Formats: sequence, C-alpha cells, structure tokens
Amino acid sequence: MITKLFQILMKICFYRDLVLHTNAIYNEEKLINKKLMLKYNIGFRELEIEIKNFLGKLTSKIIKNSDARNLILTGGDVALGVCKELVIYNMNILDELLPGIPLAIANYKNYKLNIITKAGGFGKEDTLYNLINKLKNY
Repeated sequence: MITKLFQILMKICFYRDLVLHTNAIYNEEKLINKKLMLKYNIGFRELEIEIKNFLGKLTSKIIKNSDARNLILTGGDVALGVCKELVIYNMNILDELLPGIPLAIANYKNYKLNIITKAGGFGKEDTLYNLINKLKNY
C-alpha cells in the first residue's frame, strides 16, 4: 500500500508543496477508529502506533526519493514516527515561527532538513497555511 500511495504522491509533489493532513470530524474519527480497531482486533493505542509508523514510513520514502527538505510535523506521535524512520535523533531550534511552534534543523544524510513541529490540537485554522509560507523564507 505504501508503494502505490508513494508513487501517486511523487507525481503530485513534483515542483509543488505537498501536505499530508488527516483531520476527521470528531464523530467520524470515533466511528473510523472503532471500525479499524474491530477489524484488526487492536486497541486504540495500538491503532495510534500503526498510524504513526505508516506516516513515518511514507514520509521517509518521500524524503529519500525527492528534493523535499522542509517538513511540518503535527502531533508528537507523527513527529516521533518520521524522525525514527529518518534516523533523526537530534535537532537544533532555529526560530519560533509562530507562538509555541519552533523551526528546527536536523542533519539527514549529507544535507539539512528544516523541521517544524506543532502539537496536534494547537493553532488556528490558518496555522498550516501560515507555516508553509514562513518556511519558504528558510
């Protein structure tokens, strides 16, 4: 599944910004989670870990096969999953782009990655849009 999705995303992100964003309405989210937990016979935390691992592998594959050097990671589990897959264990904070939202730089192979980390439920409706625009200055 990751390979097919990866191929589609690579076509989309050629010379463009690519945003992978999950945001189900709360009631839909509860229903989707319940169905997935029943289907795979797992608990809620196990489901969260599976999603984290999937998004980490997908993002890692995109970074490894593209010129993308900027990441905005929302949610601690997502940030951990992506950094684990990219083998990033240290970051240096460069700036605070918006209140409570840092921009950090990390070494990845022979180049630098700009990484913004944002708490999952934190920010206003236009926060992602503003972060994308601010990131273009770095």
